[in-house]
Amino acid sequence: MKVTSTLVLSLALLTPAISAVAAHPIAPMNCPAPESITWEGNHFTAPVTQEGWQGSWNSSIHAQSTVKKFTNALYFAKKGLSEGVLVNCTYALSNGKEIDLTYSLQGEEKKLSNLIVSIDDAAVWIPESNSRLERFYDCDKSAQECKFNAINVVYQ
Repeated sequence: MKVTSTLVLSLALLTPAISAVAAHPIAPMNCPAPESITWEGNHFTAPVTQEGWQGSWNSSIHAQSTVKKFTNALYFAKKGLSEGVLVNCTYALSNGKEIDLTYSLQGEEKKLSNLIVSIDDAAVWIPESNSRLERFYDCDKSAQECKFNAINVVYQ
């Protein structure tokens, strides 16, 4: 897991007192298809037009490159697979680097946030280790197969 993902995740989990929760209808979602990701103004982005969840998937600042393929999605379990944080969706670039995309509601792209989700298909979300205390799960199938149910967005 990348340091930026750890920082975002840590802030959301350790500072609930300063968080605001945006309530939206629970919606089945998945990471964006690689071909839907574009590079705009030093960031990679992919639109989300789903009713109640209009927004985008966004990266941190990166040099322009072509998105080659989906690599994996990372989930942090707060309450098993019934509730946790979709930390990011990761993609390989043609320049050999990777990007992490995180979800933001429309107009909230500059706010630090976490997407709270539940996971239905435990067969595609694999624990990162065999530890009984494992709380991180990876899905390395296709972006379409790494499905989750969006519950809320938590802002700092």
